[in-house]
Amino acid sequence: YSGMEMNAVHVSSLRKPSSEFPKSMFLAVGLVLLIFILPALAISWVIPSQELSLTAGVMQAFEAFFANFGLSKLVPVVAVALVCASAGGMLTWLAGPSKGLLLIARREGYLPPFFQQENEHGIPVHILVTQGAVTTVIALLYALVPSVSSAYWILSVMTTQVYLVVYLLMFVAAVRLRRDQPDVPRGYKAPALRFMCVMGFVASAAAVLIGFVPPSQFESGNTAAYAGLILAGTVLLGLLPPWLFLRRRKPSWAQTPEALAAQDGATAPAPATAGAGEPTGSASRAAPEPVGTDGSGASGGHVWMYWLAAVAVFALLVIGLVKFTGEKKNQESVAKAQQLTQKLEQKGLTVPASQETFIKAFGTDGGAVCENPASALGKATLFGQLTNGAGFVGVRPIIVDRRVLEGETAVLETYCPEKVGKYRETIQHLETEGTIKT
Repeated sequence: YSGMEMNAVHVSSLRKPSSEFPKSMFLAVGLVLLIFILPALAISWVIPSQELSLTAGVMQAFEAFFANFGLSKLVPVVAVALVCASAGGMLTWLAGPSKGLLLIARREGYLPPFFQQENEHGIPVHILVTQGAVTTVIALLYALVPSVSSAYWILSVMTTQVYLVVYLLMFVAAVRLRRDQPDVPRGYKAPALRFMCVMGFVASAAAVLIGFVPPSQFESGNTAAYAGLILAGTVLLGLLPPWLFLRRRKPSWAQTPEALAAQDGATAPAPATAGAGEPTGSASRAAPEPVGTDGSGASGGHVWMYWLAAVAVFALLVIGLVKFTGEKKNQESVAKAQQLTQKLEQKGLTVPASQETFIKAFGTDGGAVCENPASALGKATLFGQLTNGAGFVGVRPIIVDRRVLEGETAVLETYCPEKVGKYRETIQHLETEGTIKT
Protein backbone atom coordinates (compact mmCIF):
# COMPACT_ATOMS: atom_id res chain seq x y z
CA TYR A 1 0.00 0.00 0.00
CA SER A 2 2.46 2.54 -1.31
CA GLY A 3 -0.07 5.24 -2.25
CA MET A 4 -0.03 4.72 -6.01
CA GLU A 5 -3.55 6.12 -6.26
CA MET A 6 -2.17 9.52 -5.29
CA ASN A 7 -0.68 9.76 -8.78
CA ALA A 8 -4.17 10.04 -10.23
CA VAL A 9 -4.15 13.79 -9.54
CA HIS A 10 -1.38 14.17 -12.15
CA VAL A 11 -3.28 12.50 -15.00
CA SER A 12 -4.28 15.87 -16.45
CA SER A 13 -0.58 16.78 -16.82
CA LEU A 14 0.10 13.92 -19.27
CA ARG A 15 0.05 14.40 -23.03
CA LYS A 16 -1.72 11.09 -23.73
CA PRO A 17 -3.27 9.94 -20.45
CA SER A 18 -5.09 6.93 -21.95
CA SER A 19 -1.80 5.31 -22.99
CA GLU A 20 0.83 6.93 -20.78
CA PHE A 21 -0.88 6.55 -17.41
CA PRO A 22 -1.45 2.75 -17.65
CA LYS A 23 2.18 2.31 -18.71
CA SER A 24 3.38 4.35 -15.76
CA MET A 25 1.21 2.34 -13.38
CA PHE A 26 2.54 -1.01 -14.64
CA LEU A 27 6.09 0.34 -14.33
CA ALA A 28 5.31 1.53 -10.81
CA VAL A 29 4.01 -1.94 -9.88
CA GLY A 30 7.36 -3.50 -10.77
CA LEU A 31 9.31 -0.81 -8.93
CA VAL A 32 7.13 -1.10 -5.84
CA LEU A 33 7.57 -4.88 -5.69
CA LEU A 34 11.35 -4.54 -5.97
CA ILE A 35 11.65 -1.64 -3.54
CA PHE A 36 9.37 -3.06 -0.87
CA ILE A 37 10.06 -6.81 -1.00
CA LEU A 38 13.83 -7.07 -1.51
CA PRO A 39 14.80 -4.62 1.27
CA ALA A 40 12.36 -6.31 3.64
CA LEU A 41 14.02 -9.67 2.96
CA ALA A 42 17.48 -8.12 3.42
CA ILE A 43 16.46 -6.62 6.77
CA SER A 44 15.02 -9.95 7.97
CA TRP A 45 18.27 -11.74 7.06
CA VAL A 46 20.49 -9.28 8.91
CA ILE A 47 18.48 -8.34 12.02
CA PRO A 48 17.19 -11.06 14.40
CA SER A 49 13.43 -10.89 14.83
CA GLN A 50 13.62 -10.29 18.59
CA GLU A 51 15.87 -7.26 18.01
CA LEU A 52 13.98 -5.77 15.06
CA SER A 53 12.41 -2.40 15.75
CA LEU A 54 9.04 -1.48 14.23
CA THR A 55 10.28 2.05 13.51
CA ALA A 56 14.05 1.78 13.04
CA GLY A 57 14.33 -1.52 11.16
CA VAL A 58 15.68 0.11 8.01
CA MET A 59 18.38 2.03 9.89
CA GLN A 60 19.24 -1.10 11.89
CA ALA A 61 19.89 -2.93 8.64
CA PHE A 62 22.08 -0.15 7.23
CA GLU A 63 23.98 0.04 10.50
CA ALA A 64 24.62 -3.71 10.46
CA PHE A 65 25.65 -3.74 6.78
CA PHE A 66 28.00 -0.78 7.07
CA ALA A 67 29.52 -2.04 10.33
CA ASN A 68 30.38 -5.32 8.60
CA PHE A 69 32.40 -3.41 6.00
CA GLY A 70 33.83 -0.82 8.40
CA LEU A 71 31.72 1.99 6.93
CA SER A 72 29.65 2.98 9.96
CA LYS A 73 30.25 6.67 9.23
CA LEU A 74 27.91 6.36 6.24
CA VAL A 75 24.89 5.62 8.46
CA PRO A 76 24.10 9.34 9.10
CA VAL A 77 24.43 10.02 5.36
CA VAL A 78 21.86 7.34 4.58
CA ALA A 79 19.62 8.69 7.34
CA VAL A 80 19.65 12.17 5.77
CA ALA A 81 18.93 10.65 2.34
CA LEU A 82 15.95 8.75 3.75
CA VAL A 83 14.59 11.93 5.33
CA CYS A 84 14.84 13.73 1.98
CA ALA A 85 13.08 10.86 0.23
CA SER A 86 10.33 10.87 2.85
CA ALA A 87 9.92 14.63 2.42
CA GLY A 88 9.47 14.14 -1.34
CA GLY A 89 6.84 11.48 -0.76
CA MET A 90 5.11 13.68 1.80
CA LEU A 91 4.72 16.47 -0.77
CA THR A 92 2.81 14.08 -3.03
CA TRP A 93 0.60 12.99 -0.19
CA LEU A 94 -0.12 16.58 0.77
CA ALA A 95 -1.19 17.55 -2.75
CA GLY A 96 -3.27 14.49 -3.61
CA PRO A 97 -5.88 14.36 -0.82
CA SER A 98 -6.28 18.14 -0.60
CA LYS A 99 -6.96 18.53 -4.33
CA GLY A 100 -9.37 15.60 -4.37
CA LEU A 101 -11.20 16.89 -1.32
CA LEU A 102 -11.44 20.39 -2.79
CA LEU A 103 -12.85 19.08 -6.06
CA ILE A 104 -15.59 16.96 -4.53
CA ALA A 105 -16.37 19.61 -1.90
CA ARG A 106 -17.03 22.22 -4.59
CA ARG A 107 -19.18 19.94 -6.70
CA GLU A 108 -21.25 18.39 -3.91
CA GLY A 109 -21.13 21.07 -1.20
CA TYR A 110 -19.35 18.99 1.43
CA LEU A 111 -17.27 21.86 2.84
CA PRO A 112 -18.17 25.48 3.61
CA PRO A 113 -16.73 28.20 1.34
CA PHE A 114 -14.02 28.98 3.87
CA PHE A 115 -12.34 25.64 3.16
CA GLN A 116 -12.80 26.01 -0.59
CA GLN A 117 -10.57 29.05 -0.88
CA GLU A 118 -7.34 28.90 -2.88
CA ASN A 119 -4.41 31.27 -3.03
CA GLU A 120 -3.03 32.79 -6.24
CA HIS A 121 -1.11 29.57 -6.90
CA GLY A 122 -4.20 27.37 -6.78
CA ILE A 123 -3.35 25.87 -3.39
CA PRO A 124 -6.24 25.12 -0.98
CA VAL A 125 -4.50 26.76 1.95
CA HIS A 126 -7.27 26.32 4.52
CA ILE A 127 -7.57 22.61 3.82
CA LEU A 128 -3.82 22.18 4.08
CA VAL A 129 -3.58 24.15 7.33
CA THR A 130 -6.42 22.11 8.84
CA GLN A 131 -4.80 18.94 7.60
CA GLY A 132 -1.54 19.98 9.22
CA ALA A 133 -3.24 20.81 12.52
CA VAL A 134 -5.05 17.47 12.68
CA THR A 135 -1.88 15.59 11.76
CA THR A 136 0.07 17.46 14.43
CA VAL A 137 -2.45 16.46 17.07
CA ILE A 138 -2.28 12.84 15.96
CA ALA A 139 1.52 12.99 15.89
CA LEU A 140 1.50 13.96 19.58
CA LEU A 141 0.89 10.27 20.26
CA TYR A 142 4.61 9.83 19.68
CA ALA A 143 5.26 12.07 22.67
CA LEU A 144 2.45 10.75 24.87
CA VAL A 145 2.63 6.99 24.24
CA PRO A 146 5.50 5.40 26.21
CA SER A 147 6.73 3.37 23.24
CA VAL A 148 7.46 5.12 19.95
CA SER A 149 7.38 1.79 18.13
CA SER A 150 3.90 0.99 19.42
CA ALA A 151 2.55 4.44 18.53
CA TYR A 152 4.07 4.28 15.05
CA TRP A 153 2.69 0.81 14.42
CA ILE A 154 -0.81 1.67 15.64
CA LEU A 155 -1.03 4.78 13.44
CA SER A 156 0.33 2.88 10.44
CA VAL A 157 -2.21 0.08 10.83
CA MET A 158 -5.08 2.52 11.32
CA THR A 159 -4.08 4.37 8.16
CA THR A 160 -3.87 1.13 6.20
CA GLN A 161 -7.25 -0.03 7.48
CA VAL A 162 -8.88 3.22 6.36
CA TYR A 163 -7.27 2.82 2.94
CA LEU A 164 -8.49 -0.75 2.70
CA VAL A 165 -12.08 0.32 3.35
CA VAL A 166 -11.80 2.73 0.41
CA TYR A 167 -10.22 0.03 -1.75
CA LEU A 168 -13.10 -2.34 -1.03
CA LEU A 169 -15.60 0.33 -2.04
CA MET A 170 -13.66 1.19 -5.20
CA PHE A 171 -13.56 -2.43 -6.38
CA VAL A 172 -17.33 -2.75 -5.89
CA ALA A 173 -17.92 0.61 -7.60
CA ALA A 174 -15.80 -0.35 -10.62
CA VAL A 175 -17.79 -3.55 -11.20
CA ARG A 176 -21.06 -1.70 -10.80
CA LEU A 177 -20.07 1.07 -13.22
CA ARG A 178 -18.99 -1.46 -15.83
CA ARG A 179 -22.34 -3.20 -15.46
CA ASP A 180 -24.66 -0.16 -15.28
CA GLN A 181 -22.76 2.29 -17.56
CA PRO A 182 -20.77 0.16 -20.02
CA ASP A 183 -20.94 2.68 -22.88
CA VAL A 184 -19.65 5.76 -21.06
CA PRO A 185 -16.38 6.94 -22.70
CA ARG A 186 -13.47 6.56 -20.29
CA GLY A 187 -9.76 7.29 -20.47
CA TYR A 188 -8.80 3.66 -20.09
CA LYS A 189 -10.78 0.43 -20.20
CA ALA A 190 -9.27 -2.31 -18.07
CA PRO A 191 -9.55 -5.85 -19.46
CA ALA A 192 -10.94 -8.62 -17.21
CA LEU A 193 -12.17 -5.93 -14.85
CA ARG A 194 -14.49 -8.20 -12.85
CA PHE A 195 -11.73 -10.77 -12.25
CA MET A 196 -9.23 -8.11 -11.16
CA CYS A 197 -11.76 -6.47 -8.84
CA VAL A 198 -12.64 -9.80 -7.22
CA MET A 199 -8.95 -10.55 -6.63
CA GLY A 200 -8.34 -7.06 -5.30
CA PHE A 201 -11.37 -7.24 -3.02
CA VAL A 202 -10.32 -10.61 -1.57
CA ALA A 203 -6.72 -9.46 -1.06
CA SER A 204 -7.84 -6.24 0.62
CA ALA A 205 -10.32 -8.08 2.85
CA ALA A 206 -7.55 -10.48 3.91
CA ALA A 207 -5.29 -7.52 4.67
CA VAL A 208 -8.04 -6.01 6.85
CA LEU A 209 -8.15 -9.19 8.92
CA ILE A 210 -4.35 -9.35 9.18
CA GLY A 211 -4.32 -5.76 10.44
CA PHE A 212 -6.07 -6.87 13.64
CA VAL A 213 -3.25 -9.29 14.52
CA PRO A 214 -0.53 -7.61 16.63
CA PRO A 215 3.10 -8.20 15.60
CA SER A 216 5.47 -10.06 17.89
CA GLN A 217 7.38 -6.82 18.60
CA PHE A 218 4.26 -5.07 19.88
CA GLU A 219 4.85 -4.46 23.57
CA SER A 220 1.31 -5.07 24.79
CA GLY A 221 0.43 -8.74 24.53
CA ASN A 222 -3.33 -8.23 24.87
CA THR A 223 -4.71 -9.18 21.45
CA ALA A 224 -8.27 -8.12 22.29
CA ALA A 225 -7.19 -4.67 23.45
CA TYR A 226 -5.03 -4.24 20.35
CA ALA A 227 -7.85 -5.25 18.00
CA GLY A 228 -10.29 -2.96 19.83
CA LEU A 229 -7.90 -0.02 19.55
CA ILE A 230 -7.41 -0.59 15.82
CA LEU A 231 -11.15 -0.91 15.27
CA ALA A 232 -11.89 2.28 17.24
CA GLY A 233 -9.24 4.21 15.35
CA THR A 234 -10.48 2.95 11.99
CA VAL A 235 -14.03 4.02 12.79
CA LEU A 236 -12.91 7.38 14.16
CA LEU A 237 -10.62 8.22 11.23
CA GLY A 238 -12.23 6.36 8.34
CA LEU A 239 -15.98 6.26 8.93
CA LEU A 240 -16.86 9.23 11.15
CA PRO A 241 -15.52 12.01 8.85
CA PRO A 242 -17.42 10.78 5.73
CA TRP A 243 -20.58 10.43 7.79
CA LEU A 244 -20.17 14.00 9.07
CA PHE A 245 -19.60 15.24 5.49
CA LEU A 246 -22.86 13.64 4.39
CA ARG A 247 -24.81 14.93 7.39
CA ARG A 248 -23.48 18.50 7.32
CA ARG A 249 -23.35 19.16 3.56
CA LYS A 250 -25.39 22.03 2.18
CA PRO A 251 -26.45 22.58 -1.44
CA SER A 252 -25.59 26.27 -1.04
CA TRP A 253 -21.94 25.34 -0.54
CA ALA A 254 -21.77 23.69 -3.97
CA GLN A 255 -20.48 25.84 -6.82
CA THR A 256 -21.94 26.04 -10.32
CA PRO A 257 -20.02 24.69 -13.33
CA GLU A 258 -19.58 28.28 -14.54
CA ALA A 259 -17.92 29.27 -11.26
CA LEU A 260 -15.68 26.24 -11.36
CA ALA A 261 -14.70 27.02 -14.95
CA ALA A 262 -13.90 30.61 -14.01
CA GLN A 263 -11.71 29.44 -11.13
CA ASP A 264 -9.88 27.06 -13.45
CA GLY A 265 -9.06 29.95 -15.78
CA ALA A 266 -11.54 28.93 -18.46
CA THR A 267 -14.02 31.24 -20.10
CA ALA A 268 -17.55 30.85 -18.85
CA PRO A 269 -20.24 30.37 -21.47
CA ALA A 270 -21.62 33.67 -22.71
CA PRO A 271 -25.19 34.30 -21.62
CA ALA A 272 -27.94 34.35 -24.20
CA THR A 273 -28.84 37.83 -25.48
CA ALA A 274 -32.04 39.32 -26.80
CA GLY A 275 -32.76 42.25 -29.03
CA ALA A 276 -29.88 44.75 -29.10
CA GLY A 277 -27.53 42.48 -27.20
CA GLU A 278 -28.98 43.04 -23.73
CA PRO A 279 -28.51 40.02 -21.44
CA THR A 280 -31.68 38.09 -20.73
CA GLY A 281 -33.05 38.07 -17.22
CA SER A 282 -33.53 40.83 -14.72
CA ALA A 283 -29.82 41.35 -14.15
CA SER A 284 -26.60 40.34 -15.83
CA ARG A 285 -24.36 37.96 -13.97
CA ALA A 286 -20.63 38.37 -14.27
CA ALA A 287 -18.34 35.40 -13.98
CA PRO A 288 -17.26 35.10 -10.36
CA GLU A 289 -13.66 35.73 -9.45
CA PRO A 290 -11.57 32.85 -8.22
CA VAL A 291 -12.15 32.21 -4.55
CA GLY A 292 -9.34 33.39 -2.34
CA THR A 293 -7.60 35.58 -4.94
CA ASP A 294 -9.08 38.92 -3.94
CA GLY A 295 -7.10 41.94 -2.84
CA SER A 296 -6.37 40.52 0.58
CA GLY A 297 -4.63 37.53 -0.93
CA ALA A 298 -4.89 34.15 0.73
CA SER A 299 -1.16 33.70 0.93
CA GLY A 300 -0.33 37.20 2.12
CA GLY A 301 -3.03 37.14 4.79
CA HIS A 302 -1.90 33.87 6.26
CA VAL A 303 1.77 34.45 6.91
CA TRP A 304 1.08 33.75 10.58
CA MET A 305 -0.01 30.25 9.60
CA TYR A 306 3.38 29.55 8.05
CA TRP A 307 5.17 30.82 11.13
CA LEU A 308 2.93 28.75 13.36
CA ALA A 309 3.59 25.68 11.22
CA ALA A 310 7.34 26.34 11.36
CA VAL A 311 7.26 26.60 15.16
CA ALA A 312 5.19 23.42 15.41
CA VAL A 313 7.57 21.53 13.13
CA PHE A 314 10.58 22.70 15.12
CA ALA A 315 8.93 21.70 18.41
CA LEU A 316 8.02 18.28 17.05
CA LEU A 317 11.56 17.89 15.73
CA VAL A 318 13.01 18.51 19.17
CA ILE A 319 10.49 16.15 20.80
CA GLY A 320 11.19 13.55 18.13
CA LEU A 321 14.94 13.71 18.64
CA VAL A 322 14.56 13.35 22.40
CA LYS A 323 12.09 10.48 22.07
CA PHE A 324 14.17 8.78 19.40
CA THR A 325 17.30 8.94 21.53
CA GLY A 326 15.46 7.51 24.52
CA GLU A 327 13.75 4.84 22.43
CA LYS A 328 17.02 3.82 20.79
CA LYS A 329 18.71 3.45 24.17
CA ASN A 330 15.74 1.49 25.51
CA GLN A 331 15.76 -0.85 22.52
CA GLU A 332 19.51 -1.32 22.84
CA SER A 333 19.26 -2.10 26.55
CA VAL A 334 16.47 -4.63 25.90
CA ALA A 335 18.47 -6.30 23.13
CA LYS A 336 21.60 -6.56 25.30
CA ALA A 337 19.58 -7.88 28.23
CA GLN A 338 18.25 -10.61 25.94
CA GLN A 339 21.77 -11.45 24.77
CA LEU A 340 23.03 -11.64 28.36
CA THR A 341 20.13 -13.89 29.36
CA GLN A 342 20.93 -16.29 26.52
CA LYS A 343 24.62 -16.41 27.45
CA LEU A 344 23.90 -17.06 31.12
CA GLU A 345 21.41 -19.80 30.28
CA GLN A 346 23.97 -21.44 27.99
CA LYS A 347 26.46 -21.44 30.88
CA GLY A 348 23.87 -23.05 33.14
CA LEU A 349 23.54 -20.00 35.39
CA THR A 350 20.33 -18.79 36.98
CA VAL A 351 18.78 -15.70 35.40
CA PRO A 352 16.25 -13.28 36.93
CA ALA A 353 12.57 -13.88 36.22
CA SER A 354 12.34 -10.47 34.53
CA GLN A 355 14.88 -8.91 32.20
CA GLU A 356 14.07 -5.55 33.80
CA THR A 357 16.68 -6.46 36.41
CA PHE A 358 19.40 -6.50 33.75
CA ILE A 359 17.99 -3.42 32.00
CA LYS A 360 18.04 -1.33 35.18
CA ALA A 361 21.41 -2.61 36.41
CA PHE A 362 23.41 -2.55 33.18
CA GLY A 363 21.54 -0.18 30.82
CA THR A 364 23.32 0.02 27.48
CA ASP A 365 26.96 0.24 28.63
CA GLY A 366 27.20 -2.24 31.51
CA GLY A 367 27.13 0.39 34.24
CA ALA A 368 29.61 -0.05 37.09
CA VAL A 369 30.63 -3.52 35.90
CA CYS A 370 32.24 -2.12 32.75
CA GLU A 371 33.78 1.01 34.24
CA ASN A 372 37.19 -0.61 34.89
CA PRO A 373 36.90 -4.24 35.92
CA ALA A 374 40.71 -4.85 35.83
CA SER A 375 41.69 -1.84 37.98
CA ALA A 376 43.23 -2.21 41.44
CA LEU A 377 39.94 -1.27 43.05
CA GLY A 378 38.11 -3.72 40.85
CA LYS A 379 40.50 -6.52 41.79
CA ALA A 380 40.21 -5.74 45.51
CA THR A 381 36.43 -5.66 45.31
CA LEU A 382 36.32 -8.94 43.40
CA PHE A 383 38.77 -10.73 45.68
CA GLY A 384 36.99 -9.37 48.74
CA GLN A 385 33.79 -10.97 47.60
CA LEU A 386 35.44 -14.35 47.06
CA THR A 387 35.62 -15.09 50.81
CA ASN A 388 33.72 -17.18 53.33
CA GLY A 389 31.73 -14.19 54.52
CA ALA A 390 33.21 -14.05 58.03
CA GLY A 391 34.45 -10.83 59.61
CA PHE A 392 37.87 -9.63 60.76
CA VAL A 393 40.34 -12.45 61.48
CA GLY A 394 37.90 -15.09 60.28
CA VAL A 395 37.97 -13.85 56.73
CA ARG A 396 39.72 -16.29 54.39
CA PRO A 397 39.62 -17.00 50.69
CA ILE A 398 37.59 -19.92 49.43
CA ILE A 399 37.40 -21.96 46.26
CA VAL A 400 34.52 -20.45 44.30
CA ASP A 401 32.47 -21.98 41.57
CA ARG A 402 33.94 -21.15 38.17
CA ARG A 403 30.48 -20.21 36.86
CA VAL A 404 30.44 -17.17 39.14
CA LEU A 405 33.36 -15.70 37.21
CA GLU A 406 31.84 -16.86 33.93
CA GLY A 407 28.75 -14.81 34.78
CA GLU A 408 30.75 -11.60 35.05
CA THR A 409 32.63 -12.55 31.90
CA ALA A 410 29.30 -12.87 30.10
CA VAL A 411 28.35 -9.38 31.27
CA LEU A 412 31.60 -7.94 29.95
CA GLU A 413 31.27 -9.81 26.65
CA THR A 414 27.81 -8.35 26.18
CA TYR A 415 28.30 -4.75 27.27
CA CYS A 416 32.05 -4.02 26.93
CA PRO A 417 33.82 -6.79 25.00
CA GLU A 418 36.98 -4.71 24.68
CA LYS A 419 37.62 -5.18 28.44
CA VAL A 420 37.23 -8.96 28.56
CA GLY A 421 40.92 -9.61 27.87
CA LYS A 422 42.25 -7.68 30.88
CA TYR A 423 39.59 -9.19 33.09
CA ARG A 424 40.63 -12.70 32.07
CA GLU A 425 44.25 -11.84 32.94
CA THR A 426 43.03 -10.76 36.39
CA ILE A 427 41.20 -13.99 37.19
CA GLN A 428 43.38 -16.54 35.37
CA HIS A 429 45.40 -17.40 38.51
CA LEU A 430 42.33 -17.89 40.74
CA GLU A 431 41.55 -21.44 41.79
CA THR A 432 37.98 -22.36 40.88
CA GLU A 433 35.96 -25.52 40.91
CA GLY A 434 32.43 -26.74 40.27
CA THR A 435 31.46 -26.30 43.88
CA ILE A 436 27.79 -25.46 43.33
CA LYS A 437 25.82 -28.62 42.67
CA THR A 438 22.59 -28.44 40.64
